[in-house]
Amino acid sequence: MKLNAPARFENRWIEHESPLGFVHCASLTESSNNELYCAWYGGSREGARDVNIWMSQLSQPSRTSASIWKTPVAVMDNQRSQRETGQFVKKVGNALLFHDKLDRLWMIYVSIAMGGWSTSSLNATFSTDGGSTWSASQRLWLSPLFNISELVRCPAITMEDGEIGIPIYHECAGEFPEMLWLRPGETKLEYRKSRLCGGHEWLQPSVVPTGPQSAVCYLRCANESRRVGYQTTQDAGETWSTPQLLELPNPNSAVCGVLMPDSAILLAVNNAADSRDSMSLVYSVDGINDWKIVAELDKTPDQKFSYPTMIRDRAGTIHLVYSWQMKKLRQVSFNDTWVYQQLSQTQTSDKPIATTTSRTELQS
Repeated sequence: MKLNAPARFENRWIEHESPLGFVHCASLTESSNNELYCAWYGGSREGARDVNIWMSQLSQPSRTSASIWKTPVAVMDNQRSQRETGQFVKKVGNALLFHDKLDRLWMIYVSIAMGGWSTSSLNATFSTDGGSTWSASQRLWLSPLFNISELVRCPAITMEDGEIGIPIYHECAGEFPEMLWLRPGETKLEYRKSRLCGGHEWLQPSVVPTGPQSAVCYLRCANESRRVGYQTTQDAGETWSTPQLLELPNPNSAVCGVLMPDSAILLAVNNAADSRDSMSLVYSVDGINDWKIVAELDKTPDQKFSYPTMIRDRAGTIHLVYSWQMKKLRQVSFNDTWVYQQLSQTQTSDKPIATTTSRTELQS
């Protein structure tokens, strides 16, 4: 592919002024005036009661390689969530940001009343001033039985009619992907959900639209195959194909993808079957076969780099954020020219896609 723009790659960190013991699960969104927002959760450890949901902002119009993210601010904790929803909240977790057609900044976040992730519920809140203030949280009632075990992670999809499709997943009495469909009105939030598949093997869907009615969904693997799964739809997500396996390793960890200008797919993955000690970008012309390494962004034995989230902004720049050693967030920005340049350099290198599967115990 012929691209006129020079290759560009930028690296930034999102860090707390006073380091936290655990930082994880970032989400990205872009406003209509090109502001980039990131939300994540952090505290003394995963699942602790002192966990807050945090947010930071990067101004894009004046952004240069020297630009930095603003000081993180806490936007939600268990006490505030409990007060606003009228439901007991022990702790909060995963959060997802998106903008609606009115350019309001929305946050869908997880709250837990007891136990762990499998007893989670989803809540919605929005801001009209860029995250300075938020509406009262609304509990989303998605199940007639206890309303538990719904989580979010990967970026939302905006449909042509303004409906928002959010990949979610279920973790109680099974592990399977779903879609949450939202219609944010001026005063009312309408919502419904649909299932991508059932079972006990797939979670944390990352949906990449490939056409007006078509999309491919990449899935975290929770079985011994230790490979990334995928499904496809041809009717805008109303029905999905049966999950199949890619020739990509997966250590029971999250993945995230974006569409390239040549209709290829770029995925952020842990390129290993039994470890999250690396973070890589991989590329496939059809999004299913013949995956190639674009770049290995991080690799440190006995460390964790995980939960990538990746979006393409209005200017065409791709932004990727992931948990860096579970201590802070690394954000990289790059353009298509950089991706294709890396591909041309790595096609003759000794960096293969890992294909060896492992039978070691699955990670949580």
